[in-house]
Amino acid sequence: MKVNIDQVSDAFTDWRLTRTKRSHTPSHLQEQAVSLVGMHSKLQITTRLGINNKMLDRWINNSNNNSLNNTFIDITPTEINHHKPLEVAVQCGCGTTLKLTGDAAEIATVILKLQNGGGL
Repeated sequence: MKVNIDQVSDAFTDWRLTRTKRSHTPSHLQEQAVSLVGMHSKLQITTRLGINNKMLDRWINNSNNNSLNNTFIDITPTEINHHKPLEVAVQCGCGTTLKLTGDAAEIATVILKLQNGGGL
């Protein structure tokens, strides 16, 4: 799911209106904030979301550590538009992005091979 900075800012505002004092930022909000890195500067993100640099850096670090422990998720769509190839971007733990375009079953096979430690 692709989010924009306005959506994330609104989600943080909504959470702040209902949270208890001194509660930790929910993980889904942390993940949304981290997803903005690369599309916006850290200054833009921290200013819009009302967080500080240390928080964002910690969330980025936690996200990188957690991505190393992710399990395989079946991404094969239930309905396939055969007129347009499927496009998938896979963010690797090392920070590399792998972009795949083609048939959903073939892409799922490639991702499964990579997840199991095989090469292409």
